Amino acid sequence: MCRYILLNIARVLIVSAFITSLPAYGGDKDGCGGGVGELHVSCKTGNGIPATSGIPPTSTAVIIKVNIDPKFGAESSPLAVKIASYEPPTDWSLVLPTWLLAIFTFTLWQATRQMVKETMKSSQNVQRAFVFIKNIDVMVIPHQIKTIIIPVWENSGDTPTKKMRNYVNWQYFPTDIPQHFDFPDHFGEESTAMIIGPHATIPASPLEIENIYIDNILAGQGHLYIWGWAEYNDVFDKTIRHRTEFCNEVLISKMADNKVNFRFRLYRLHNGADGDCFKKLIT
Repeated sequence: MCRYILLNIARVLIVSAFITSLPAYGGDKDGCGGGVGELHVSCKTGNGIPATSGIPPTSTAVIIKVNIDPKFGAESSPLAVKIASYEPPTDWSLVLPTWLLAIFTFTLWQATRQMVKETMKSSQNVQRAFVFIKNIDVMVIPHQIKTIIIPVWENSGDTPTKKMRNYVNWQYFPTDIPQHFDFPDHFGEESTAMIIGPHATIPASPLEIENIYIDNILAGQGHLYIWGWAEYNDVFDKTIRHRTEFCNEVLISKMADNKVNFRFRLYRLHNGADGDCFKKLIT
């Protein structure tokens, strides 16, 4: 019988050793078992303080109770193993700050991500190509029947243009430009392809204007207008195609030394870039 009891006690100790390796087990209300017919295997808390000392346990304690039923003989009394488990209560004072910290961290991550996007977009806006008319050159050739006017495009950006197309026009109006003028592309030619490097200039196609119109304007008869557009991409991915428009009235006068002076006055329409343009993209 003693060997039988010792064998069962050994089994109980093995089970106890296994249970103690698992988290979240505890003892009785007072932290320690006891009573008649009970084998008390562990009655200490995880920090080594006896549970009866009045200090709440900081970790689980394992109680193994061995009850011998008196109706069985000593030789065949079975061992009933009872394991009492104890789940420590949730510490809500830690749960709420943890959730708040998680929400704050997620919000901070979103704000940082948005800031990086805005920084990259701002950098692209500064560095991207931006094309406009820098100046308009005039070539007056003596004893010729034409005057040549050449608009000059400039790229003020830090990067070159891509897939740029442009077109320039001129027209003489006996009175003034019509109110609903559509600024068409004359001459029936295809737009000109070109590229402009960073902070560089390039002339557009020359406009050859018969001197008879120049003489009419000098005499105060009629108006002469030039206009055109440029469309291009920048070097950055996933960016829109850009458009720049211009329109100027050509003002001509004679100087004291009998030389001809050319000035160019902006017209109220067809001057802008991108969303301020008179027309939509056509290339």
